[in-house]
Amino acid sequence: MSTDDISQLSTVLSLLESTFPVEDAYNRLGQDESHSPQLPSAPEVEGLASVLWKVHKANGGNAEEFVLAMASIEPFALTPTPTELLWKVTND
Repeated sequence: MSTDDISQLSTVLSLLESTFPVEDAYNRLGQDESHSPQLPSAPEVEGLASVLWKVHKANGGNAEEFVLAMASIEPFALTPTPTELLWKVTND
């Protein structure tokens, strides 16, 4: 695999890791006992957004469609200001 392929695979795996419904699985397996979700740290979310933006941009996407698409999905939607975070990443 090339370095770019490894980077893209790592991004996909990180996205799966951060968006897998752990709470739902825990509740189903733990007979609906409560569990507090573990939110990714701000640097982790920003790093993930940065990598996804680079891939999106490399495939001809623009910043506006990227921000609109990503702001409503986890883990970005779990941040206090997802749109601001995503615009920041597209401007770096």
